Amino acid sequence: MKNKYILSIFILGMIVVFIGALMKINHVQFMEMNIGNVMILKGVFLEVLAGILLIWKLLKNKNPTSILNK
Repeated sequence: MKNKYILSIFILGMIVVFIGALMKINHVQFMEMNIGNVMILKGVFLEVLAGILLIWKLLKNKNPTSILNK
């Protein structure tokens, strides 16, 4: 997996967390459920997934100094 995909997943997670925080501040609800909580949870999941993929790539790579060049 290329670094740009891992970075894209992380940035998408940050955007989802930010929008979820704005929804939580504004108390947006749908069918008695706070949508902000769900979006924050999904965004944090994406950020953790990106972190795990990055750690896996670092451990899998035989030359760790060239991780940013690929």
